[in-house]
Amino acid sequence: MAEITDEESAKKLPELIMCSGGSDALNTAAMGYWVLWRNSETEELNYPEHKKIMEVCNTLYNLPDIDETGKLAGHKLALQFLEMKTIWLPERMLEQRDSEGKPRHKDLRDFLKLYSQEEPHRTHNKYDFDQLVKTALPYQFWDEHQETDSDGNPKYKFNRPIMKYAVNNLRLYNFLHRCGFGRLEDKAEKTKYTYTRVEKNIVKSIEPSTIKDFVNEFLESRAAVEDLRNTFYRSPHLSETSFSNLPLMKLEFKGHAADRQYLFFEKSTWKITAEQIEEVKQEMSGKNVWESKVLQIPGQREKIRIDEPYFKIVKKDNVWDIDILNKNVAFLNFLIQTARVHWREELEYRLDFFNSFPTDKKRQEYEEKHELGIDLLSQINHWAKAENQEEYRKNHLFSIDGPLLKPDEIQEQKLFLINRIFCIGYILHRHKFKSKPWAVFAMDNRLSEDGVANGGAGKSIVTDALQLVLANKLSKEKHIETIKGRSDTINTYDFVFEGITTKTDLVLVDDVSPSMDFKTFYEPLTTDWKVNRRNRGYETIAFADSPKVWFNSNYGDKYMEGSDTRRKIVTAYSDYYHDNPHNFYRETRTPANDFKKQLFEEWNPEEWTTFYNLAAQCIQFYLSTDEKIKPPITNINKRNLLTVMGENFLSWADVFFDENGSKVNQLVVKDEAQEDFQRSANFTKITSQSFKNRLKAWAAYRGHTLNPEELTNKDGRIVRKPLNYDITKEMIYVQTAGATISVTA
Repeated sequence: MAEITDEESAKKLPELIMCSGGSDALNTAAMGYWVLWRNSETEELNYPEHKKIMEVCNTLYNLPDIDETGKLAGHKLALQFLEMKTIWLPERMLEQRDSEGKPRHKDLRDFLKLYSQEEPHRTHNKYDFDQLVKTALPYQFWDEHQETDSDGNPKYKFNRPIMKYAVNNLRLYNFLHRCGFGRLEDKAEKTKYTYTRVEKNIVKSIEPSTIKDFVNEFLESRAAVEDLRNTFYRSPHLSETSFSNLPLMKLEFKGHAADRQYLFFEKSTWKITAEQIEEVKQEMSGKNVWESKVLQIPGQREKIRIDEPYFKIVKKDNVWDIDILNKNVAFLNFLIQTARVHWREELEYRLDFFNSFPTDKKRQEYEEKHELGIDLLSQINHWAKAENQEEYRKNHLFSIDGPLLKPDEIQEQKLFLINRIFCIGYILHRHKFKSKPWAVFAMDNRLSEDGVANGGAGKSIVTDALQLVLANKLSKEKHIETIKGRSDTINTYDFVFEGITTKTDLVLVDDVSPSMDFKTFYEPLTTDWKVNRRNRGYETIAFADSPKVWFNSNYGDKYMEGSDTRRKIVTAYSDYYHDNPHNFYRETRTPANDFKKQLFEEWNPEEWTTFYNLAAQCIQFYLSTDEKIKPPITNINKRNLLTVMGENFLSWADVFFDENGSKVNQLVVKDEAQEDFQRSANFTKITSQSFKNRLKAWAAYRGHTLNPEELTNKDGRIVRKPLNYDITKEMIYVQTAGATISVTA
């Protein structure tokens, strides 16, 4: 600190401005102000130094930088010396940031280079700075003066001066604002705002009573005198009505961009890009985050580590492939199990080969049907021996590419896993693209012709996992809005989306019914989301701020037109995990059978660490590709076709159009077929279009061709005058595989 001469001490300055460095001090002095500066803005100012400064000036100002370091240092100093005034540079200077989130403008020199908001044709000048000085406020949020008698003499009580205290509202609101309190626009609330507090970029919703408690606890911590504390206890200015004057905050919550995603932890922040996962300082990132989204690992005190990759996914010769690099990641192992669509071939029919096919004839039939090569037969002959089976189960408990699988089966399972990783990464990357308006549609891969919903495959566990990444598991506030997919009113209820806010990251439509109309989500998926709330009207959530959508279904997906498929990405689950109410399987299997504990609830800190690393790596993989990675579609398509036609139609059509009967490879009157179905299935009414859609799905399901092009007219129909009819009728023609057309156009 510069020495103060005797001559300067003899005259007290009206004001003195303390600057963060020499550059700001020179600029301030050039505008006619007395200045002092320290070696660093974070350098401590002790009480003797402060006392010495106040001996030469009436008012001390502090001019901190506006970046995060400067604001923290300025706030700390203002709390230390409450009567000192702080000149805060405009917050709008922080709007321009570099790729790391650091502000491009932070100090007085930058301020003087920027253009005036009021007069855009000029840069800031002395007049603008004078206004900042003029409106600077101290943190002391009360006025005080000593009471006097009628003669102007000071009054005393118990040998103490009688002081008069009064709440200074403007200073109170400034103090609270600088301590992080304010209001945030929230159209979901009746007041259209909510009270919040920001600490080191972490935001939490609070009640007005929290603000009142903060003021009183602050005074207590500063050992404020009794009369001052009573003034605030009695004051109506610590009420919700008064706090409604706190400024409306404009906070940047986007912890993401097109090429990155941030994950916020209690003691660190991760920045995830296609190239790397790295740790950054949260308070320096310029990103605000809700407290409920700050992730915690129960029982862990140290910072969460960043691991090496757990998997490597590459595309070679137009084929996706994955290598598992770390086999000790619990949730990755769970995902592997949900992708093992050929587990029965591997673990039952082949590992238990001699019991599954007890005769030479049956074994030969199986070998020929599945085209088992010499190498695979050798593996089967070895591992299927009773003494080797347990070793195989142990060594390949979590294998996506077990040696008892054919190469094409391994490739298929790997693609299911890659698709799942991609879908998880897609959902956890909060950024939205108009070109990727996808809802994730999660379904079972197992085909069930009896129409029974399987379930138990692990779909809900994956969406539970998403919730644990999107929000702190200990938080009461959730960032997933769950809609009951089986609700009878999901297609018609005006307020089905009323729980969705700008805080909502994901809408989970759970346990989807076959009757759910996917078109309900057409507009929300591709444009702004209109939310209708009871007694509060509509709110429009901008597309960029609206949530992504995930469907969990135990059925297929009957919406398969182009306008449907461009709005969704399917992810399918094996039935490795399954219930067994109808004895279809040899056992019931749950994740607890494999992991010997409950996922999530019984995890230790190490398992949580690998879980969050895996989530970050899923995001990283998603960011690394522009391709929409779909799962193998054979069973998925058949399952979807079954959903379109329904179990009753399948049973009827299999009989009516029996391959050995008289209704195939022949023209059939459509009305007659439709009436036969209605009688058989006890349908009181079915539209002509619905019947044709079901018939089209059935033909595709069974590998037949419905209405060959050679027989149809321009609108795709077959119109003929049948025998015994006086008028033309619409006809249908089911052509079985390999059959020639037996009629002419």
